[in-house]
Amino acid sequence: MANYEELKNCKTTAELINKLTGEKGKRVTIVGIRFISTAGVPLEIYQQAKSLKEQGYDVTILILRGGDMEPPRGVRLEYLGKLSKDWFLERIYGIVYPLNPIKLIKGLTKLRNCDVVICHVYPATIFGFLAKMFFGAKYIAWHYHVPETAHMSGLLRKIYAKLTEYLNEKSFIIKYADCICSISESSKEVLKRKTGLDSIVISIGTENERFSGIKIAPEDIEEVRKKYSIKDNHFVMLFVGRISPTKNIHSLIKVFRILRESVPNTQLIIVGAPTNKDYFNQLQKESDENVIFTGAVSDKELACFYSICDVFATCSLLEGRTLPPLEARRFGKVAIGFDVPGVRDVVEKEYLVPKGDYRAFADKIKEVLLSLT
Repeated sequence: MANYEELKNCKTTAELINKLTGEKGKRVTIVGIRFISTAGVPLEIYQQAKSLKEQGYDVTILILRGGDMEPPRGVRLEYLGKLSKDWFLERIYGIVYPLNPIKLIKGLTKLRNCDVVICHVYPATIFGFLAKMFFGAKYIAWHYHVPETAHMSGLLRKIYAKLTEYLNEKSFIIKYADCICSISESSKEVLKRKTGLDSIVISIGTENERFSGIKIAPEDIEEVRKKYSIKDNHFVMLFVGRISPTKNIHSLIKVFRILRESVPNTQLIIVGAPTNKDYFNQLQKESDENVIFTGAVSDKELACFYSICDVFATCSLLEGRTLPPLEARRFGKVAIGFDVPGVRDVVEKEYLVPKGDYRAFADKIKEVLLSLT
């Protein structure tokens, strides 16, 4: 494990690599599980690879389970397998990945000539561990928020959350890393409290790049309004993220119902793909016609939603470094959330609400909406 006093002032991945390798580590492989445009970790991987390539590094992205994204220009992309559409099978496959020697050997051969292996989430971290052991590569583990058991519904998901916590934060696989990078100060503090492990915080800055090449015309906005039945004479409250119990969306809908008692001309738009069918069905039953679920959307449509909305809101109870509030602020919109780890890292202090105080949350949204009239 590295001397964190020497690394704590690193602000970029390139600076960290130079510190660890003495500026000799130019061949970098970034290992991730999936490379899909609807999830935050792949977007972080994309931007990290792009930034390193622009700074002269030889960069490869190695993905274990497939995806739908193209790599940045000049970056190689290789897949070791294909995604499963079944949530349960996909998670089980990830947990037992080390039991597949063919995949391990195939992936390890691709790391033979690497100077640095950057791993985003278990089981990607297995390859950093092995590359360091067999080839002497520097191994950097990227630490993200791990869902707490209390936030998961169903016994199987609770068991999965417990296993994921151990594998990502407490196992020998992450302890063997040359450096652990947490994606926020909150994640750093949680990791230290739970395991005693030190980490440094590096922001990849994905929120500043995702929409850089997208131009939105008035007709694009009008098309999205029409497609999703967004009313011109209504305020728009927006949430972006996975439709999952860990995002506490049922509480967001509760806040929305309280808000409509005093601001009835408001719609709630929920943008994101469901990852838990039962939970999604529950949310739909709790919602009326003023709550609109869009499913996954393109980046251009997402930019339109950020442009259309009047306020962004998240009731998530724990995050690593959540991107949507930062993206909303990039579009000049206020983001509101509970004062909890991860959310407080990206939401301005005056828009943080005490955890679980739904009335205060609704009042804060009302305050923002009425300030726009």
